[in-house]
Amino acid sequence: YDGPDSFIQAVFGREPFLCAHWRRGDRAFGVEMGLSGLSQMRMNRPDRFAKFIAAKCQVLGISNVLIVTNSGSPGDFDEAVVSLLMAGLRVHRYISPSLSGTVFAKLTAEIPQQFAALESAEDKLAQARKLASFLRELSGQGCGLDMKRNWEKWPQCVLEEQALASRSTYFVAPAATEARIQDSSQFSARVDILRSLAGKQPNTVDICCGDEPTVVVMGPPPSYSIPAGQTFLDVAILVMFAPANVYDAELRIPSADFKVPFQHTGRQWQPPRSTAVSESRPAGADMMQTRITFPAKPIEKAGKDQFTMEVVLFSKATAESEPIVFDSQSIEVRY
Repeated sequence: YDGPDSFIQAVFGREPFLCAHWRRGDRAFGVEMGLSGLSQMRMNRPDRFAKFIAAKCQVLGISNVLIVTNSGSPGDFDEAVVSLLMAGLRVHRYISPSLSGTVFAKLTAEIPQQFAALESAEDKLAQARKLASFLRELSGQGCGLDMKRNWEKWPQCVLEEQALASRSTYFVAPAATEARIQDSSQFSARVDILRSLAGKQPNTVDICCGDEPTVVVMGPPPSYSIPAGQTFLDVAILVMFAPANVYDAELRIPSADFKVPFQHTGRQWQPPRSTAVSESRPAGADMMQTRITFPAKPIEKAGKDQFTMEVVLFSKATAESEPIVFDSQSIEVRY
């Protein structure tokens, strides 16, 4: 088995490359991580991930990006890869060079060259989507992890990807509720240890994607169903990765042209462990809450309605600031 060193030689040669661990699968999708998992999912959204990686590569002068991920969402994966390709970066997944000579050559040379030769933005976008799909379909071959392969059951693949990440010029770990790589994930923490043992400098590691705030909806849970007869819904949120009292928030229901502001509770949620965090990523989170009320309906009109709510943040610093709209959430009202 050729492994990480042969892959690096075949794909990158002597060129520098950034390796990004993109956490979109396993426990971050599950409820056992609670607020920590929800925060990770929001912080590592495809658009935020691609924006952060593209900006980092521009600063570093790096054009090669290697993504190690167990993303089980085709839409998420394709969105991130297409954005990176359209930013002028070359995107790779880890597979064994001995897997298939034809497949490997197509992945590392033929497709990137075809993409680079295109001139119009429309043609580039179409080809980027094809390349993203090709990269995604390779997951599960060699050691491209996906949701169908639980990382704990494939230790060889995990170790090889960790070894590969430890050899990268620059390494980016996924966001966590605390700005320490040790709290990001076990995978990334081990990569950090391997990099230290290999003499890599601490300033060659960063954590995605904490340059903007994120919202975690504490309640109600996704796809919540309001019981029959209840005429209100309490919504509580955390505004994370932002200094206290910097943002106001508003809850909207676009289909009903409905808006209601969130009230600051004056409380700060704190991470479960006490750790040192950078000034750009405060440890606490502003807690806000609001209530939606519904008109009561007569019992003979029993049934249900569905609506989608979204949370919008506004900076207090300037009235002209662009609002930040966060992921929508589906709610069902039963009558």
